[in-house]
This record gives sequence, structure tokens and C-alpha cells, in this order.
Amino acid sequence: MPAHRWSFVWRRRRSLSQSPIAAAAIEVKGHLHVEPPRVIFRGKTAADGTAVVRCDIPPFAEGTAAIIISAQSPIGNDEVKQLVKRKK
Repeated sequence: MPAHRWSFVWRRRRSLSQSPIAAAAIEVKGHLHVEPPRVIFRGKTAADGTAVVRCDIPPFAEGTAAIIISAQSPIGNDEVKQLVKRKK
């Protein structure tokens, strides 16, 4: 079963001023059923606050897995979880 290629742009901005957050550490983990979460991407945001994320979601058996996207910067941390379903 091949891995699935996933690509997206992640943008980090300050909540009030909406100014970009440069050099925020970005980490994407795949949590695939019984295995512990696996890091599938690490990077940092550019000066405009964006990071282009391209990673492979490892193959997993039928069911649901989770992709966890986290960002860390001197002003704080953020995390987003997204469920991914594999059909028969």
C-alpha cells in the first residue's frame, strides 16, 4: 500500500495585529492507529509567516488516523488535529 502525498500552506499570524510570525517551528505528525505518532515533516515559517508543507502520509489499514500539525514560536504554541479516513 503506497503512501499518500499531502501538500498545504500553513500561515502563522499574530491574533490581534495579523502580522506574520517568521521562523515559527512547524511539525506534522501522523498518528496511525496503534503506533506512536510519527514525525512526517519539520520546518519553519518564512518571513511572510507561511510554510509550504509537503509530506507523505504513511500507509495505514482501513479506518481513521490523525494528522497533528503544531507550531511553536516565542509568542506561543498552537496545534491543529485533522482526522483522515481510509475507505475500503
